[in-house]
Amino acid sequence: ETERDALEWLSWLAHDSEQAAVAVTALPWIQDNITGTERDALQWLRWLAKNSQQAASAINALPWVQDDITETERDALKWLGWLAHDSEKAAVAVTTMPWVQDDITDTEVEALEEIRWLNDDKDKVGIAVTEAIVALSWVQDDITETEAEFLDFLEGLDDASEQAAAAVTTMTWVRDDITGTERDALKWLSWLAHDSEKAAATVTTLPWVQDDITDTERDALEWIRWLAHDSDKAAAAITAMPFLKSLEPDDVLAVRGILRLAADDDASLLATLVNHPSLRNGITDAHTTLVTAAGTMWDADEIHRLLNPDYADIEILSSSTMLTPDLKVSIVRTGTQSQPWTAEGARDAVEFAEKIMQLPLPVSHGIVVLNEKAVPPQYGGANYGIAFSYNPEREQGQTPHDRHTFLSGFVHETAHYYWRGHADWIDEGVANIFEYMYGIEKGVSPGLVGKTWREDCEIHDLETLTELSPDSEEDFNQFHCNYYLGQLLFLEMLENLGEEEFNGRLRELYRLSIAAKEDDRTPGIAEVRQAFHDQTEIIEKHWSGKLNAPENRPFDEGIDRTNHDLIQWDQYPTFSEGEVDLKGIPLGDAVYVSEDSHDIAKYGYAAFRLVAADGWEHLGSILPYNRANKEWVLDYPGDVQASTFVIFQADKRFHIKFTFPTALGAPEDVVVLVLGYRNADRMATIGDKVDLLGYARIRVEPES
Repeated sequence: ETERDALEWLSWLAHDSEQAAVAVTALPWIQDNITGTERDALQWLRWLAKNSQQAASAINALPWVQDDITETERDALKWLGWLAHDSEKAAVAVTTMPWVQDDITDTEVEALEEIRWLNDDKDKVGIAVTEAIVALSWVQDDITETEAEFLDFLEGLDDASEQAAAAVTTMTWVRDDITGTERDALKWLSWLAHDSEKAAATVTTLPWVQDDITDTERDALEWIRWLAHDSDKAAAAITAMPFLKSLEPDDVLAVRGILRLAADDDASLLATLVNHPSLRNGITDAHTTLVTAAGTMWDADEIHRLLNPDYADIEILSSSTMLTPDLKVSIVRTGTQSQPWTAEGARDAVEFAEKIMQLPLPVSHGIVVLNEKAVPPQYGGANYGIAFSYNPEREQGQTPHDRHTFLSGFVHETAHYYWRGHADWIDEGVANIFEYMYGIEKGVSPGLVGKTWREDCEIHDLETLTELSPDSEEDFNQFHCNYYLGQLLFLEMLENLGEEEFNGRLRELYRLSIAAKEDDRTPGIAEVRQAFHDQTEIIEKHWSGKLNAPENRPFDEGIDRTNHDLIQWDQYPTFSEGEVDLKGIPLGDAVYVSEDSHDIAKYGYAAFRLVAADGWEHLGSILPYNRANKEWVLDYPGDVQASTFVIFQADKRFHIKFTFPTALGAPEDVVVLVLGYRNADRMATIGDKVDLLGYARIRVEPES
């Protein structure tokens, strides 16, 4: 049957070109036997000869046709035949190209197929597009994988809009060579045309699309395409507006802000923006910061107010960091008073994050929106990738504690410019670690930079958390586990590795995560294990070791947190001449809040605290000199830095002396607590509560 079909195609080939038929019958793969692949090759050789005898003669003389026929070569003959059917001129030109004459690869077959489909409508425009493409130097010399993919996207664009495809073939960046950035730009333009032919037609007329393609321009095309996917009407309107006549990074942020509104289930958000009277003549460059800020809003009425003249204040700080020399920070606020530390705090947050990541901020314009309608109800802030919002009330606090909480939140949200799109426990856990390291660097008292609170999180390991994947809107209490459990893992590795080594591993995790995203995978535990390859015991303990199960918490259910009488007081806290002096030793297996007493001096864990004798209200912490050899920022009335703070390694004995804060009133109304765990298994990373090893009221010595 196969041989019969082959004879039939040879007969038709002789009918169309006797010369081609004679040449083919002399080929070795015709003379020995005929396979199914060779029979099909005869069919396509006949089809090629029917459409172009010149092209057929050229192809028959090529070594890869004469020796034998593979499936790849058969497919090449098929698409050459169809190309000749649509444009003999193009087919003849292709047969002269080096990559067709030497041999045929799968990538080259893909290119032939896409070139042929450029003229599937069989009209003058299609022929012109096909012939323009085969005339390009990068098509003629060879075909790389990037170029084949470009041709694939060009064919997709042609399928959606032949006019747009024709326009693309005339552009400068298409005519010289093709880069990965240009390939991706054409991909988004092709998909845009499928979602909104009108928007694609407008975009192809823009000067920044016609001359060359930068990374910023490629990104703009991507976001415009996604906008068209959610609202073709909005995309058609936006692409014709003044702000996109030329392209700056701020314009891309604005498009992304509009996209965020278009993707929301509440259609009134987008409608309010595009129909706002102040934008009647379209969005201009002067509007882009406010439009981006509007993209963070969850309330249509607030979007309307935001875009009204004189409602919002924009505080601009043009500054630079070592890695982002053209950094611009804008603080957008409504109805709150500007504080002197806010803009500088935002800049410092960027510089701090860049120092850890050793990469420039992913945006050159950091926009901070201080408006409660831009913050989801259960959060204090949120990073949208284009800007981050923050609770405006936190800016107005006056105490050092309030100020640190506010600026620490800036660090957390700035970290999310890098740490987004991973497993939630990575994103939130690492962002919390940024806050922790920021507090340590600033000398903030340890109670403010310690471990995040468990709150209502009942999930006890990262593996279970990953399986359950709680939604932040449906069950925020359990979504909070991402912050709590994620920080516990990374904090323990930080303390084990040291800051410099830990930061290097974070950068490696980030690099691995980018590769995972390029493969359409969400980075998770596999990347953490690879980046922190020598921290297996710690990782597995937090991943599946049930470390935080309720039965393993330091404060077991049904047992009050009471004094365990595990402190032997060699000298009770004694007040004399303005100072309090205390000495003692933990008994048995008891340990301080850190397993290593050096950590108390290094990181300032608050093992020693002051509380009110009446009610046990927390008054402050007794702190050593911090590791930066500077004074702590003391935030509670009873926060003190001890003049003597010694913990002896041999037996855990302590000797502490500090000036009693006059703000606390009478010393005898204050109690000193010693916090820790009854044994070394009660590690600080298990939970947010610790055991009370012992306590003693301050005793006032009679004056001499």
